[in-house]
Amino acid sequence: MKKKKGKGLIVVTAVLAVAFITYFVLNIVFSPYWDSVYTPTGYMSFASMRNPVSDSEVFTNKQACEDIDYIIKRLGRVHPDCIDGVPENVAARAEAEKAAFGDEVTSYEIWRAAARILHELGDAHSTAAPSFPMNYLTAYSDKLDYDCELVSINGASLDDIFKAKEGLVSYELEPWGRSVVEGLVGTKEGLKFLGIYEDKLEYTYSFPDGSTVTEIYTSNDFYNSLAANDPEDTADVPYSREIIGKNNMALLTLESCVYDMDFREFLYEFFLDVKDSGVENLVIDLRDNAGGTSQVFDELMIYLGREKFIAPGGKWRLGPYMMKWESEETRVTHLDDVTVFDGNVYVLTSSDTFSSATLVAELFADNDFATLIGEPCGNMPEGCGEVVVFQTPNAALTFQLSTKYFERIDREKADQPLTPDIECSAKDALQTAMDIISENK
Repeated sequence: MKKKKGKGLIVVTAVLAVAFITYFVLNIVFSPYWDSVYTPTGYMSFASMRNPVSDSEVFTNKQACEDIDYIIKRLGRVHPDCIDGVPENVAARAEAEKAAFGDEVTSYEIWRAAARILHELGDAHSTAAPSFPMNYLTAYSDKLDYDCELVSINGASLDDIFKAKEGLVSYELEPWGRSVVEGLVGTKEGLKFLGIYEDKLEYTYSFPDGSTVTEIYTSNDFYNSLAANDPEDTADVPYSREIIGKNNMALLTLESCVYDMDFREFLYEFFLDVKDSGVENLVIDLRDNAGGTSQVFDELMIYLGREKFIAPGGKWRLGPYMMKWESEETRVTHLDDVTVFDGNVYVLTSSDTFSSATLVAELFADNDFATLIGEPCGNMPEGCGEVVVFQTPNAALTFQLSTKYFERIDREKADQPLTPDIECSAKDALQTAMDIISENK
């Protein structure tokens, strides 16, 4: 009896060992998340995030070149466009950047080099960023929150800054590239990266009425996000709702595509209120949504009066292979009849609508479920996405690379941006939707 138990234990141990080794090998060979610093559940990685002390570190030429080689190697392993090798223009840019390094290389020089290399891909999702703490210009953010527009910095227009620095930005459509630059000039590190930081900065803004104002900032006007972090602070919920009965509409604002139990409960209560209110129009605001997960769309469909929808096809880079999936019809399971909304749906978009938010807008548009209003989205609906994040070994520069290629649902528009049915400036999109609802009424 003891011998049988002993043999059984040996068999179980052997099976578990083989399973673990197989899992380990599969991760090394096929998983795009192997050695990434952010790993989804079910995937393996021994890498962890490292935070540099400051942005003033200096590295040797060898260390800087090692970081660039690390980026190129990861590109070749995970990016869909590199399944047959890193494109010649990208590889050539990498060699040129390494050749331009001096004996000592700063963190910013490595950051700029990585950004210029990834710019060559033409993939807005493949970008480089520092991992050292950022210092934010709060006065700048406050101005933008009040619908002001940045006109110039130290006399240089935002348009001129973008044209001079666009090679440091990854984008597919120019408005998104400009939006990225607008974000960079809101931090001291972003200004240094762009090469326009000075001890005194003059920011000129324009107000909605056409008037302008110039404000002067110094280093004291920037605050360190890490040092200012209060452990008792809680992040703002990235979604909100409003029933506007007098306008016969319900407004659902999604500032990011977050999918969790809190969001699911929020959405259920929202559609209960929509049903009780009797409004006949739903407006979904994606204008400030830079992405997240497209599961948001699947959750929304539970409450909309549609029986099925077409999902896009695509390809996923898994080591030396590309796993393809076809565009297919997906049936919708409604939660109950009480919460199903059968009215008109309007989706608001802007050049800041990006990634999964663009995919959500595409699903509405190409399935003919909604009227899109506003500006074209920030990235092409057909293109790369689903990023994996790595960190270079020396400068600890973080960079993200796409792992999937998404096809557009409407194949006749595969090479076109996601353009709204009714184009207008993003700031006027909500009022435009309200005017259309009023006219229909």
